[in-house]
Amino acid sequence: MLLTIVLAIVFWIVLSNHGRRIKTLEQKLSETKIPHSAAPQAPAPHAVPLHQAQPQAHIAKEMWPKAEPATSHEEDSGRLLGRMGIGAVFLAVAFFIKYAFDNNWVTEMGRIVVGILIGLILMGIGQYLRKKYLRFAEILTGGGIAILYLSIYAAHSFYDLTTAFTTAILLVVTTAIAFALGVANKDMTISVIAVIGGFITPFLVGSDTNNMIEIFAYLVLLNLLVLGFSFAKKWPQLSMVALAGTIINFIVWSMNYYEPVALTPAMIFLGLTFFIFFGVSLKRIASSDKVEDEEYVLMTGNTAFFAIASYLILYPGHQSMAALVSLLLGIVFAITTYSMNKMKSNDDMLSGFLAVVAVLFISLSILLKFTGITIAILWLVEALALAIIASSVKNTSLQSLAVGVYCLALFNFFGWNTGMGNTTGFTPVANKAFLVAVLSVAVAYIISYLYKTSSASPDTKKDGMIAFIVIANIMTLYAFSTQIIFYHQDKMAKVVAQQNMPLPQYTNQENYQRYIEMNQATNIQVSAIRNRSHTYVSILWAIYAAILTAIGFVGRVSYLRRIGLFLFVITAIKVVIDVWSLGQLYRIISFIVFGIIALVASFAYAKYKDRLKDAI
Repeated sequence: MLLTIVLAIVFWIVLSNHGRRIKTLEQKLSETKIPHSAAPQAPAPHAVPLHQAQPQAHIAKEMWPKAEPATSHEEDSGRLLGRMGIGAVFLAVAFFIKYAFDNNWVTEMGRIVVGILIGLILMGIGQYLRKKYLRFAEILTGGGIAILYLSIYAAHSFYDLTTAFTTAILLVVTTAIAFALGVANKDMTISVIAVIGGFITPFLVGSDTNNMIEIFAYLVLLNLLVLGFSFAKKWPQLSMVALAGTIINFIVWSMNYYEPVALTPAMIFLGLTFFIFFGVSLKRIASSDKVEDEEYVLMTGNTAFFAIASYLILYPGHQSMAALVSLLLGIVFAITTYSMNKMKSNDDMLSGFLAVVAVLFISLSILLKFTGITIAILWLVEALALAIIASSVKNTSLQSLAVGVYCLALFNFFGWNTGMGNTTGFTPVANKAFLVAVLSVAVAYIISYLYKTSSASPDTKKDGMIAFIVIANIMTLYAFSTQIIFYHQDKMAKVVAQQNMPLPQYTNQENYQRYIEMNQATNIQVSAIRNRSHTYVSILWAIYAAILTAIGFVGRVSYLRRIGLFLFVITAIKVVIDVWSLGQLYRIISFIVFGIIALVASFAYAKYKDRLKDAI
């Protein structure tokens, strides 16, 4: 009886929601639709005397009366009472079947026949009353369909009067009849009820065996039927109900019966389902002037279902295949983005949506397939490709996506960072991390140039160009600084390793004193190496700041001069902090070098102040 109550609630909600939508539509039609014969003919302005203006306006008002509200509160109450009535009848039939079964009033077959007759009678009365009492007729028809489903279900599950195959046939026939009524009467409410009935049929039939092929074939055929009528009648709600029913059926099946041997059939079903829904969405989008919100919801739900279900089935046992599926999804959406951009070039929202999905799955495929620094390399290449494509097709959405993927690549690079941090056998410059850093610098400069030549607004072009030039300089400084740091860390590690080599056992005070002296010598060497590292980094930063400042002067580029000045300040702070840890010699060298470079830069500002006209 729990299923009975659930079915009643579901159909009640469907009828209520769609009744409200039909009411709203009819009210709009009643307010806007005017018979051609009743439309007043406005006289020419020069032919109407001033004293006739008021009577003529009065006549026009009478010929074009104000539309009355389509319904009243009393009528709403009547429809509510009708829904309550059909719900009560539905529950009464359900209770009757159960009560008759408990008390053996009639034979089991008789109870089912009574239920089927009541359902057919309600459907017939509803069909007869459609012309005069549309909403009331919908209530009766919907209730009759629900009672038919319940009766057929009871014949199989309660009384075991029919086999699973026969029950499935009866439920499919019921669904087909209900769907035909909805389509013939142009009644989406009845069609929705029929679709729901079609997707709950596998649950009503019930089976203790894994009927995988039958269920998949049934769902594919049902989706083709529903989506075909959904497109023909322009009822996207049917597609959304069909997608929800497909998802629920697949989840229930996979939780109960999925095993690794079913991988291929399951993936074939998921692929067919995705392309069926995706194709209908594209066809509907291409044939309409405006993309409705329902299409975005349907496409998002369909893609998410396919991606998540495929990932859960394939990962981690078939990680390469999961990456391939993600890549193929990205390619499909990339091709769709290009096609829709040609077809609907003025729909920025659609192009942006499709582009985001394409980039998301292509980037995800890289993450699923590769590891380590390779991910950062491929994401940098992807960011560069997106930036070039965005520049060629003049698409700002792709330009923004290129920025996002570039940032992901940097995050992955900094998070990995083991190539530059490897302190055993480190070779300056000739290592993966340095080459990736150089690649990131090159990509940043190219993207900056593409921003400069893009069709974006002047502010966006300027901000994008400056931002990536700043990023390029930061990555350049980071690349060379880390080479200095890790080169000296490698040397420190070698000194410590020599000190930790196996030594003979110390049996007297002299040998122990020798060990202490060796340990002190090692500490002195490590400290000297660390001081050189800090000093060289400070000198590098000061020289780099001076180079940026010089380029800013020569090229009259104010933001480069500002970057140079900012780097001078950072270097000064670093030198002051390092003073307390550096040895006296390195302290002197750091201050002298930084001071000379800073004075030269200051003199340049004073001598060439006429070149600062473009500064703020």
